[in-house]
Amino acid sequence: MSTTRVYRNSDVLRVVGFIPPGHRHLRLVLVLRDQVVVLHEAAVSAIVRAYVNVVAHPTRRAVEYVQVQLKAEERKPGYAEFQLVESGRGEGDIVSEWCGQLAELCGEGARGDRREVDGGELESVNMRGNEPPSTEKRPREELPSPQGAGGLRPGRG
Repeated sequence: MSTTRVYRNSDVLRVVGFIPPGHRHLRLVLVLRDQVVVLHEAAVSAIVRAYVNVVAHPTRRAVEYVQVQLKAEERKPGYAEFQLVESGRGEGDIVSEWCGQLAELCGEGARGDRREVDGGELESVNMRGNEPPSTEKRPREELPSPQGAGGLRPGRG
C-alpha cells in the first residue's frame, strides 16, 4: 500500500460532485491542500455505505469493504465489474488494525477526533486521546494553481 495521509477538515479546500457530459455516473473531486483526488461514483457509494452503517447504527463501530471482481452474471445490470463489498471481518479486528496503524502514523499530539468531556462539552483530542491538540493556527492558503490541481480551476458563476 502507498503512503497513508490523514486529512483534517481544515485540509479540505473544496468538494465538488458532478456528472461529466456523456457519462451517467458521479465524479467526486476532493481539492486538498497538497493534492486533488477524483473518486468515481462506486467508490463514493462505498464511503457512504460505510459512514451510514457505522454512524447510524446503535452499536456498530466498524465496517470494511474490499474490492471484488464480479462476473457479468453475478452483478446487477449497469454495475461495474469491480465492486467494493463488505468483507465480513469482525468490528474488533478492523478497529484494532486501523487504530494501531493510525496511532503510529499520527504520532503524539496529532489532532484527531472529538470526544465528550465532563458536562457534555466537546473537545478535540489526538488519535490516541491522551494529549490536548496543538492550538497553533494554520495560515489560510490560496487554492492550488491549475498546474498543481491537475488542471482544475475554481469556478466563476
